[in-house]
Order: sequence, then structure tokens, then C-alpha cells
Amino acid sequence: MTPLNRFVAPAVAVAIIATTALPSFSQSLVIAEFMASNQSSIRDEDGDYEDWIELLNQSTAAVNLEGWFLTDNATNLNKWAFPDLTLNPNERLLVFASAKDRQDPDSTLHTNFKLASEGEYLAIVRPDGLTVEQHFSPSFPLQAQDISYGLQQITSATTLIGPGTAIRYQIPSNGEGDVLEGTNADSWIATEFPDSQWSAGSAAIGYATGSPDAYDLLIETDVEEQMFSEATSVYIRIPFTAPDPSSLSALNLKMKWDDGFVAYLNGNPLPIAEENAPSTDELNYQSSATASHSDSQAVVYDNYDISPSLLSLGENVLCIHGLNVSTGSSDFLIVPELEALSSSGTSTPAYFAVPSPNAPNNTGNSSVGPLIRNVTRNIPPITLATATPPVAADSAEEFSGNQGALGWFYGYQEGAGPYDPDTSFIPFAGGEQGGPWNGTTQEWSGSAWDANTSASSPWTSLEATSMHPNDSNPGPEQYPIRRWVSDTSGLHTIAGTFHNLSASGDGTTGRVFHEGNEIFSQLTDGGPVDFSIIRNLNEGDRLDFLVDSGPFDQDGSDGTDQTVTIYEGSFGTTSVVIEAEVLPTMHPVETVSLIWRVMYDQETTSPMLDDGRGGDAFAGDGIYTATISTTDLSRGEMLRWKVLATDTAGVTARQPQFPDPRDSPEYFGTIAADASVTNSNLPIFHWFTSNPGGANTTSGSRGSVYYLGEFYDNIQADRHGQSTGGFPKKSYDFDFNKSNRFLFQEGEGRVKDINMLTNWADKSKTRNTLGYEMVRRSGEPAHFAFPVRIQQNGSFFSVADMVEDGDDRYLDRVGLDPEGALYKMYNRLDSSSSGINKKTRKNENNRDLQDLINGLGLSGEARLRYGYDNIDIPGTINYLAALDLTNNRDHGHKNYYLYRDTLGTGEWRPLVWDIDLCLGRNWVSGPAYFDDTFTNNNLRAGASNRLKTFVFNDTTLNQMYLRRVRTLMDQLIGPASSPVSYLPDRVDEMTALIDPNDNNAQRGNDDADLDYRKWGSWGNRNTLREAANRIKVEHIPGRRNQLYGLSEIPAGQPETPVIRFGTVDYNPAARGASPDQRGEYFLLVNPNRTAIDCSNWEVSGGISFSFPAGTVIPARGRLNVARDARGFRERSISPKAGERRYLISGYEGQLSARGETLTLKNEMGVVIDTLSYPGSPTPGQDFLRITEILFAPAAPTERELAIDPTLTAEDFEFVELTNTGSTPLDISGASFVEGISLSFPPQTILAAGQHILVVANLTAFNLRYQGTDNVAGEYTGKLSNDGEQLQILDAEGENILEFSYNDAWYDATDDAGHSLVARNPATTPITDFDRPANWGVSLEQGGDPGISSSFFAVTFSSWKYQNFSEESVSDPTITGGSVDLDADTLNTVMEYGFGRNPTTSDAGNNYRASLVEHDGADYLALSFRRQKGTLDLSYEVQFSNDLISWTPSEETVGEPRDNGDGTETVTIRDQIPASGNSTRYTRVRIAIGQ
Repeated sequence: MTPLNRFVAPAVAVAIIATTALPSFSQSLVIAEFMASNQSSIRDEDGDYEDWIELLNQSTAAVNLEGWFLTDNATNLNKWAFPDLTLNPNERLLVFASAKDRQDPDSTLHTNFKLASEGEYLAIVRPDGLTVEQHFSPSFPLQAQDISYGLQQITSATTLIGPGTAIRYQIPSNGEGDVLEGTNADSWIATEFPDSQWSAGSAAIGYATGSPDAYDLLIETDVEEQMFSEATSVYIRIPFTAPDPSSLSALNLKMKWDDGFVAYLNGNPLPIAEENAPSTDELNYQSSATASHSDSQAVVYDNYDISPSLLSLGENVLCIHGLNVSTGSSDFLIVPELEALSSSGTSTPAYFAVPSPNAPNNTGNSSVGPLIRNVTRNIPPITLATATPPVAADSAEEFSGNQGALGWFYGYQEGAGPYDPDTSFIPFAGGEQGGPWNGTTQEWSGSAWDANTSASSPWTSLEATSMHPNDSNPGPEQYPIRRWVSDTSGLHTIAGTFHNLSASGDGTTGRVFHEGNEIFSQLTDGGPVDFSIIRNLNEGDRLDFLVDSGPFDQDGSDGTDQTVTIYEGSFGTTSVVIEAEVLPTMHPVETVSLIWRVMYDQETTSPMLDDGRGGDAFAGDGIYTATISTTDLSRGEMLRWKVLATDTAGVTARQPQFPDPRDSPEYFGTIAADASVTNSNLPIFHWFTSNPGGANTTSGSRGSVYYLGEFYDNIQADRHGQSTGGFPKKSYDFDFNKSNRFLFQEGEGRVKDINMLTNWADKSKTRNTLGYEMVRRSGEPAHFAFPVRIQQNGSFFSVADMVEDGDDRYLDRVGLDPEGALYKMYNRLDSSSSGINKKTRKNENNRDLQDLINGLGLSGEARLRYGYDNIDIPGTINYLAALDLTNNRDHGHKNYYLYRDTLGTGEWRPLVWDIDLCLGRNWVSGPAYFDDTFTNNNLRAGASNRLKTFVFNDTTLNQMYLRRVRTLMDQLIGPASSPVSYLPDRVDEMTALIDPNDNNAQRGNDDADLDYRKWGSWGNRNTLREAANRIKVEHIPGRRNQLYGLSEIPAGQPETPVIRFGTVDYNPAARGASPDQRGEYFLLVNPNRTAIDCSNWEVSGGISFSFPAGTVIPARGRLNVARDARGFRERSISPKAGERRYLISGYEGQLSARGETLTLKNEMGVVIDTLSYPGSPTPGQDFLRITEILFAPAAPTERELAIDPTLTAEDFEFVELTNTGSTPLDISGASFVEGISLSFPPQTILAAGQHILVVANLTAFNLRYQGTDNVAGEYTGKLSNDGEQLQILDAEGENILEFSYNDAWYDATDDAGHSLVARNPATTPITDFDRPANWGVSLEQGGDPGISSSFFAVTFSSWKYQNFSEESVSDPTITGGSVDLDADTLNTVMEYGFGRNPTTSDAGNNYRASLVEHDGADYLALSFRRQKGTLDLSYEVQFSNDLISWTPSEETVGEPRDNGDGTETVTIRDQIPASGNSTRYTRVRIAIGQ
């Protein structure tokens, strides 16, 4: 249990006035919803629970958000700016208020502030930075954990289907109309299905044999005669008319049902809702419900959210397959309603117990109950009570006056403050070996360690069974410490007590530290406090037991009994303390209750108290505790709990909130440790369900899971798979709640769902893992898969293969765009409506898939042209080759994904799914899965489909496929002469993992043995070891011989094949081929007579690119490598689309028109070819330069604030650009694309040497820099005060300049409001603009925008950058102030002050003394060199007659003399005339920063 940080303070009820949260409502953009206390609602892309804000465009027009602001500060309306993105009408945008400050429009957005749950200002602000579009002012009210707040939606509902709606129905008598997972084009759900001969009725259909019956009032179409004792299935077709789907915000199907159903919409074979239904592959006209549904539940509507995008404008049809549990069932009921919701705006604010980010808000509540947070959760497995472990140490029995005896040391902490075990522990002096008490030098009294033996303070003492601290009054403040140093490693139990001896005293606090980390702290105010802590200790770890003087502001302190016994091991746990922080919101807290249960036993309710007693640490601190007894808990079982709190108004809150019984946790929980699983090498997946039989159906059952230290409650588990559904050991889908997705492996992202796949047919239990691993090693973006041990309800259940589900999170994890389209295919790529399961972009129709089917359905040249323009050829070739290497042929007709990079290249590629029939095993018609004969498939295995035909029927593509096969053969298998050990090694490793002991499976206790005994086997009944050995002995050698014996397989590829660079089109816009740089490309040519595999080769230079797996250049062929696939194909000049151009794309950077060198390296890093091209720079590249940057301006002055009180320092930022050429320069269309955003308007032409400015705020700029003209406009974004990258492109997309400035270069530009000024912009290489030596500091604060700078301020940093290398500047041994690098007696500060070269001996002529005449008297004077224009130097000339007392003087003689090198010579005279009988001395003091 993680301790909470506690602060002793009285509980305070926060009064909330509703008007404090009222927003304004006439806006187009509104903050529709936000959450300011996100503990478990949704995670961001980092997996963190961050606050969030939802924006809604409730207008009828799209809104570009660029330049709009979000703020939580009414005095800083421009706090966080949106990037360039558009919000369409009725569209929502989720922004995390995380303070992570992320503004990439293509990624998740994060503000630079967090939300305060206690309430604060929140607003959306227009781009002018002044107009508040909508706000919660002056503050939104106090926010509760995982409850959102926002604007209630004004919605209207339209009933599309209701009681009385006309239907057609039929009791099916044959399977002609069966859906067959979409493979039957004439199925009864088809939109054009002829149903005119079916019976007519109304939309409430059923029967009830009882009289009277609760169903009687519901049924409008009675089918008792047709179904009772006759049939269990009825087909129902309900035509209806729908409005424009884009006008709808939600679609809700409501069903009353008994005993099951499957619902379809508009002919799509994927059900929109189902209950108690067989799997889709088993569903037919004779099907029955898989379970009964109680009559009391059947008359209550269940709701199913349907995407409105599935509707068509106008005519639609809802089809329902009604299911009864048996022909003899006494009743049956199907009552559907279909309701369409549309939104017309937002209204008053409210709390939402069911947050709806990215969805319309529901009706909220005006108040909330107490705020419950920080409930104890994710407790490690509880070790139940066992025998007493041996004692490792006993503080009372082993107490002595000998420091270190038996590991015990005695000391104290001097003064309050953080505890550091190294510095805070002060050992008592003396000891037994030092003799009896001896004044101030010995502190061992003979029976105790004592700081003082007199009656006065300090009263600090430490005895065998007690301690006494000394308070700060009368002082000194001292806290006694008993320390034990462990001499062993392992689990220890630390048990003891702190007992304040005075019931009326001041109180003390007992504290326990492990290596300085506080593991226990509790006030002992007149009563005993016991502790028992289980801790893993390493040898040498320090445990410190300390008593301080307590938290009360009183004089004195109390003695405290204190003992501890440390045991080597654990007693186990007899109880668990649950904590929850409960705070009042609108009313005081009245009661807090803990409700807990073991497994599925009855709930037990216990009061949670905040009285400082029992397990509660401090009274009145808002931390409530209760104790759960573990007496009834058995090993491997789960323990669950929830917290309820009620306020004085009777409003109750709970944690977990459990807003959605189908998608949220009901309890927190943990498990009891189970020693029987400790011998397993596998991850343990603890699964709990009250209905194991229900989980074996497609309807499934809900339950809980404990895995990797996290508890997941109320998750859905149901049977997975088609063919495997009939296995005794089944596969399962686990669907995790949206508020707590599943962490399958430390360091990985969370996933929505997982599949636990059966390996009953694979006796080796390795094929899922190795099959997916092989294709991943081949470069395929494939699923993770690995074996786990499943415990069900505390007992061994199975060894299964954990595989992720295919969804957007899978795509993101493997490096594909999660916004792309992903289809799970059950057909031969010949239908876009049947035999498919769309996994992403579900709000769209399947037009893209149909276009692919149509394109690949072409013939000859037309098909090839289509394929080259729309297929990811390397990805497809790699997929086919990798699957063939696994010897899998169970694909093509089904068992594959299709993925389209929708927003990127637009290309399609197949992805691997379902790979268990590999490494020798095959589907054999007849025995199907169950065949013990190993088979080596031919190449191009598996059923054909249009994508495979596209590759295999073309000679060139087939040649490329064969080359990739050969590469993977050599990598994964190897020829007989030099076999690769990867596969046999991995088989051995998997065997050792699952079956580490080679013993009899009927008697062993390895995971494989337990699985074998529980589920049995088939055929030859091989054990895991026997089956795994067959892979090594039979399959691998046989597959090697087969593949290397094929004549069509090409010879091995040369280590350094010849591939040459060809054409480089670095500026397609200049040739009219493309409007911008998206059309750029370069060509690679293969002059060889064989195809060359270039997978994982790299190109470097001005660009960076790693070729994707499967990139094979055909013999005598060419490969186009483009920056952007769409841009390449949209070229107007060849090469372009429609020309069968083999293409890969997506390199970083761009081909520079300035010219550069490109280098091609193979996967081993060997250089294959290089190409240097001269280029032809654009005018902008030659002559447009950034010449001044003011990124940290001075704050607005009083005069400026008087004119505009909203101004901030950031408003005065600017960037200056200059035409460094000798002729006019047209920069129209040039744009800043990094750091800030701005595009120069048409007809922006700079004369030779002319400057142009871009500013943050034009009004502010004109206010401060009056008379400065030629301002191009205001940019979007801001210049970071921490330094950042700036990039400017010309109108054609060529990179003009890209560099980073750094705030650490010069303090004057970071802290004092000076600007960075380019020293020699016309001659500085474009690659060197990020070197500080090429930038100076403006002479004046605020810089000189629009004016050429020939002089610069001098600072110590800028001087060092001019005189040292960048590496040396940061090295104090070279440039430190006291270093004399050139041994000329001048240290670095003096060299700087005199303006000298620090690397050349030049001590002479820096200063000289002389006599000067003034008013008839002679004076001693000092002449010296000094830097001109410095910002951080001060000089002081001093005079003395004894070299002890020095007097400064500022009496100058004449005018400073310019030395022509940035220095001047100045003379300062003494104030006392020179005298012949006295000696005067002079010196100059040079200081930096004064």
C-alpha cells in the first residue's frame, strides 16, 4: 500500500455558488466539457491520466483554429495557442490540459497548463487575443474525481422505429437465406431481398403461453402458433426512413428481448448488436439462443449505441434474427426501437457522472456528492498468514552501549527537516568501551544513551525500550534514532510499536525509514501505535526508527516506548487497510463506507473513519480508513472493494464511479498470493468469472483480471474464433474498459482488447509465438504474441497465447498510422460488404475497399497501372515472402488484414493475422486442424485472392518476391552448409520456458504438464517436448532441403551489389512538374541481371531514409524514391501516376536545390554508391536570410500598459529578414513552417539590402517601435524563450534556412531584452546559422528592427564565442575566469576586459601609469584599454599609498581614444596631487556582471 502524503488540517466544506460557473452561450466555439480531476477516465498518448478539455463547433460553418487560444488565466488570454487545424460543424476536439505544451496539428494536442480541481477561470479566446469567445468566469466550481463538467446538450429525438412500425417476418425453414458471415449474396438481410411473400406485422413480436403474462401488453405480433414447440428462430425485416446521417449526433437501438437476437443494418453482415447468439460462423436458420434471459430483465430496454454513419439518407432496413432458447420455451419477445438524436446547441452547465469526451453530453447534475480520491488500489498480491519466521533482530534484547553490536547503532537528528540517512544521523558519542558517563565527551550512562544527565535540557535519550526527543523550546531540537543495518538480503517483516507515555502530553510522531525513504509515520498522542511492514532488504540496508516531537506547537516533548523486532521472512497478512481521501464539496461529509467482497461472496460493509484510531493515521485529515480481514481469503482468490461517501444533503458519491455497467470497473481489487504459480516461467494471467460457462459462448460473461500488478474489474470475456470454437480448450476475447486499458508488457502502450488463443491443436505450444516472431523478424508490422499461464478463479486453467487485437492501437504500436483503414478479411478480396470486419474508420463506408477490389479486378496493363499506384509493393511482397517462410497456407481466402495508409500514401498492404498453422502444420480437409503429418507447402501457398494474383501473375513482381524469399531463407533458416540456429534455438528456449523439467507430463508440475493433464491431447498425443522436438528434427531440416532445392529460387545476393543513383529531381516546381517540393524524387537503378533486395538499406545526406522491408529492385529495374507518394503521383510531368512507377516514399528532409551528396548504404552499413549533384539554388535560398531575432523582449512599460493593459512581454517578439543580394528579391509565398507560422503575401518584393519584419503583435510592435515600417504581418505561435528551431521555405517548398537558436548563448538576449543579431548574414554558410559565434547581441535593449547592424554589444559570452571554439566555451579549464591560457599574466577576465586575444601572449600596452597636470598640479594617472559597448563589464581605478587602503577615482583625463579594434584607451587620474616625498600606487579592478 502506497502511503499518502498527509497534512494535518481540519476538513473544510467548499461553498459553491452556481453563478461562478456560468459561461456565455452565443458562440460558435464552446468548451463543451472538461475534466479537472482525471484519475481513471481516459489516458493520453503517453498513458497518463491528464486533465482534458473538449471543444465543440456548434456553428454551421467550419472554423480554422489557428491563432485561437485556451487559457486558465483571465489576465493572460493568450496563454496557449492552437495550431493550424480546422473544426467542422458539430465536430469536437479533445485537448489535454497537461502542461506538456504540444501543438502538432497531426498529433494529440496538449496545453501548457493544467486545470485546478478546486476551480479556476477557463476560456476560449479568439485570434485577436482580446475577445473571449466563451468562458467559465470568474471560476468553474470544485471538480470531483472522474466527473466532468460542461454544457448540457440541447438534443431532440426522432423515433425511426417504434411499436406499431410495420415489419415483415418469417420463420425460416431452410438455410438458403443464411448470412454465412456475408458470403451469401442472397442472404435474407440484403437490402434488396424480396420479402413481399413474408408475413406482415408490427414491430413488437413474440408470444407468451401464460395467462395473464407480463408480455401481453408488449406483443403486437403474436407468433406462438408458428414458434412454440416448432422453431427457435425468426427473421424480422423492418424498413424505415432516415434523415441525413450527417445531421445526427447519435443513433440508439433499444431492445426488449427474450432470449437472444442478432441485429443487422442495411445488409452489412457485421451485427450492430447481439445477445445470447451463437458465433457468426455457426449462426443459421435453426439457431437457438445460447442462454436464457429472465422475464424481469426482458421487459427493460437495453441500449446499443450505433454509428449514424451506417445509415443512408432515405430508405434503410433493420434486420433482426430473433432467437429463443428452445422450442419448448414458454415465451419469446423482440421489441425494437430505433431513436435518432440531433443536437441544436448547448445550454446550462452541469456535472456529468458519465463523461463523454468526443461525444454529445447527456443531461447532467447540478451538484455532486463528496469528492473521493486516492483510494488504495493495485495492492501487490496478499501473502496470507503462515508460521512465524525466524527473528533477525530484536531492539530490546540486543540493546547495548556498543555502537554496531549485532547491527544496532544509536544516534539522533539535530533539528527538523528532511531526513537523509547519510547526513541526518548523528551517532551518540562514547559507549561501553569508553567507560561510564564522562561529562560532555561520553553519552553512555551505563544503561542508556543520553545527551544530558542534569535536570535541564536537552532531554534527548534512548533506552532499551524507549526514546525521548527534545523539543525546540528550550532546545536544541533533537530526535533520537535507533538504526539497524541488515546483514542479509530478502523479504523481512519489521514489527514494532511506538507508545507515547503521557496521555496528556504534547504527542510524538513515530517514523520508520528504509534507506531514507519513509515507510511509516504516525502520531502517538497518548496511545500505542503498532506497525508491521513487509519490506525487501538488501545486505547493508539501513532501517532507522525515529521519534520526533510531534506536530503540535507546544513546548517540551514526551517519552515514547519504542521497540522493534525484525523477522527474516513474512508472517503473511491477516488484514488489509484501505485508505481513501474524502473531501466535502457542496455539503459536509456525513458517512464514508467501505464495501468489500471475497470472490463472488456477499458484500460486507464497514465504516471508514478519520479519527486517528486503528489503521487511521491522523484524525481530521480527510484520509478515511477501514480494515478488511483476510481470514476468508484463500490463495489465488480475489478481494475487491469500493468506497461510498454521503454528504449531509443525502448526495452519495462512490469510487470507482461505475457509470457504465458494460464499460467501467465496479470495484478496486487485488489477489491473494498463490505459491503454486511461483515455479512458472510465464506471466500469470489471473482471470475471475462467476460464469465460466458463459465465457465459453460468443455472448460471454463479465469478470475480473489481475496481471502485472494491476487489477481490471468488470471486463468482458467471450469465446473467440470460428474453427477453434469447438475445441475443448477454447480461445477467448478480453475486452477491457475504456478507463483502464490493458498493459500487456512493461514499457509498452496499453491495448483495448486481447485475444487468449488456444494452442490445443498445436502440441508444441510454440507456433503462435514463433510464427508472429518470424514475420516480425522479416520486417512485418505484426501482432505481439507470447504464452501466458491463465489461472481461473484461483486454479490452473490453461497455457494460452496472448495476442493483441487488431485495432488503431495495434497500428500505432507497430508504426503504422492509427488513422488508416484496417479491415479484417474473411473473403478473397472480392466483396466490400460481406466477409469483412472493419476495425478502424468505422464512421466511413467501405468505398475505399470496393475501389481496391475494382482496381485489382481489372486485367492486363490496366491492373498493373492501378496496382503500382495503389499498392504498397514492398509491404505486400514482404508479407507474402514472410508467410511462406513460416510455411503457413491458411490465408488468402480469409485470415488476413488489409491496411490502407488513408491519410498518407493512400497505399494498401496486407498484414498478418492468424498464423498458428505454421512450421509444418496445415489445415487438411477432413481432419482439419487435427493431423499429425507435417507438410512442407510449396511457395505461393494458400488460397488465391486478387492481391496475390496481382503479384504472382506478373513476371517482374514475382521475381522480386522470389528474391525476398531467398533473403529470408538465408536469414531465418540458412542452407545445409551453414544452417542458421535461430529457429531451433527459439524452439529450445520456448520449451524451457513452458516445460523446464523433462519429466512425465502425467506427474510433472510444469505449465505444460498441467495443461496436458487438464485438456488432454489428440492423435499421437505428443507432449510439448515431443512436439517441439519434431519441429527441430522433422520440419526445419525438411523445409531447408525443400526451399534450397527449388530451381526458381535465385542464388544468394552479393554482399555489395551494384546499385546506382540515377535522376535527382530536387526542384520539380522549377520544371513545372509539381507545384511544390512534394513532387521531388531520386532514382535508383539496378544494372544487374538479378533482382537485388534493398530491405533496410539507408540513404543519407540532406535526406534520411531507411528502405522498408520488402524493397527489392528487379533485374535491370528502377526504383523511384520520393519524399511524398501523393505528391509524386500528382506530378504533371513523367514520372507520375499511371506509368507503372515502382515507388517507395517518406524520407525525412528534402533534396536541396543548393546541391548535396547522397550516400547509399546496405543493411550492414557498407557504402554502395554516392552521388554529388551541383544543384541550382532558388533566389530565396541564395539571398534571403534571418538577420535579427527578439525572442525574450522586455516586459511592457507603464506607458504601454496604460494604452493596452492586456500586453505581455511576448507581444513584442519579432523576427527580421533581409535580402542580402544586390537585386530585388520576390519572397511571395515563402513561409515560416517551424517555430512560428506565417506565409508572405503576393507581391512581397525586397529591394537589395532591404529588411522585412514578422511580429507577434502588430499593435504592440507599433507601440514600441514607432516609425518602423515594412512589417509583413503577425505570425502564429511564439518564439520560445528556451530556444527552438526556425525554418523558412520558399514558395516552391525549397528550404531557405533552418537552424536553432539557444537561449543559453547570451544572458543579455535571454534575460535583459536584447535581440540576437546576425554578424555576417550574407557570408555565413547556411549550415552555420545555429553557431553562436555567428550571432551578436544588439547594442540596445529591444534591438534595432529594420536597421542594418554594424556594431554589437559585447558580453563575456559573446567575446568567448569569438575567441574560442564552442567546445572550449563550456570548459572551465580553458575559459574559466581565473585561467591564464597564454601565460601572459592576464587571466580570462582581464583578457576580456582589455580586449585582448586570450590565446596569444599580449600583456604589454594594456595599461601604464603616468603623471598628468591638472590645475597646475601633477597627479598620478592610469591609462588602460577597455572594451567598447559591453553590457556586463565594470572598471574601477583605485589609488593607495600603502597597498592596503584603496580609494576609487572617476576623474577622467581627456576623451577616450578609439583604438580601431573595438577597444578604447581611457585615462583616470588620482584625486590627490602627487608629492615628491610620498609614494602612490594605482590599479584597475575589472569585474563581470556589475
